[in-house]
Amino acid sequence: MLTAVSTTLLCLLSFCSLCQAAEKLRFEILQSSPHDNQVFTQGLVVDGDNLIESSGHYGQSFVRVYESKTGKVIRQQALPAKIFAEGITLFEHNLYLLSWRESEAFVLDPISLKTKKIFRYQGEGWGITHNGESLFTSDGSHIITEREPSDFSATRRIPVVHAKQGKIDRINELEYAKEHIWANRWKTNFIYAINPNTGEVKGELDLSELVPALYLNSQKHVLNGIAYAPALDAFWVTGKNWPIRYLIKVSL
Repeated sequence: MLTAVSTTLLCLLSFCSLCQAAEKLRFEILQSSPHDNQVFTQGLVVDGDNLIESSGHYGQSFVRVYESKTGKVIRQQALPAKIFAEGITLFEHNLYLLSWRESEAFVLDPISLKTKKIFRYQGEGWGITHNGESLFTSDGSHIITEREPSDFSATRRIPVVHAKQGKIDRINELEYAKEHIWANRWKTNFIYAINPNTGEVKGELDLSELVPALYLNSQKHVLNGIAYAPALDAFWVTGKNWPIRYLIKVSL
């Protein structure tokens, strides 16, 4: 009887934790800059004064490094035609790049952008980030997977849950900042701030006003790409084939 009561109380406490409404986050546009509208943005990450971006599509995928202030391309590397590039992150002097349906994660040299190693994994690859110790990946479901950087093995599955909406699927591009995982939700204008320990959505950011007018009703050229710039305490955000990128300040 005591065991049953204890179990019930634990379940109620867990449920109440998820009942905490996600905060509706506000943002301020600090800067807007041109963005190459030929880039089908899949991943975006800050490296000092530069941005690193992965672009998708079979036969067209590439990784590009460019100056965040000017947009000047520093270097670019095409990927094999069989690869549809997805998310990218910079961890301990290595770039980790996911492929969509090929179940291959590429480890690239951040200077030359040449492939150093390839890991295999199960399922699709969408977004990737890290917290300084572990990698986190998304696969288009409501699950974020924590991984070991040395061999890309899965160590934990984190269901993403919103207090009012329940499971949040189509988790896409990821970024780790302010002790949260920030995630684009594919085909929406929302970015969610997620507690990496519980999967609970703590904040939601509606960026509808940033969508270019010509893409307001597009299901293809959607918001995608979020990169935290620590020196500015701000995020770069853009979208697939968008002609503009924004630097925004977000409070959480």
